[in-house]
Amino acid sequence: MKNASSVGRVAGVSMRGDSGVPKCPQTEINIGAHGVTGDFHEGQINKHKKVGAPEPNSRQLTIVAKEALDHANSQLDISLIPGSVGENILVENLGLLENLVAGDQIFVGKNVALRVTGQNRPCATLNVYHEDIIRVLLGIRGVTAVVEHPGTVSPGDRVVLKSPS
Repeated sequence: MKNASSVGRVAGVSMRGDSGVPKCPQTEINIGAHGVTGDFHEGQINKHKKVGAPEPNSRQLTIVAKEALDHANSQLDISLIPGSVGENILVENLGLLENLVAGDQIFVGKNVALRVTGQNRPCATLNVYHEDIIRVLLGIRGVTAVVEHPGTVSPGDRVVLKSPS
């Protein structure tokens, strides 16, 4: 995202204590210094990194656009709901998030600030929904982020995307 700001809203919040999908929809989530309190991805190290040196502070939570779920549902005739693709925060009215880059910021609700660390590639775990889901979500599965300022997030909260440049 280049020199832009967009405003949308939280469509859902989810968490899960172990790995896998779906994450469980919640009425609110508490975002601490290292991610969603009680979520599998909470912590300083990327738990998905299988080879090479650990990546500190690279994937504490995931943000996905509701429009991406709607696209997959339409293309594959399935019924993904909030939490289905492993996201902690489902947003809407912000497009597919495919233009966000590392360093972009996401402000949620009254005080949560997140920093994008990269695009989130669809993984084989999602094949439980449909054999073509990876192809359909490639490039639009949202972003990974780390916490810059903790707080609580609930459906309906305002979301602002900002590019720092």
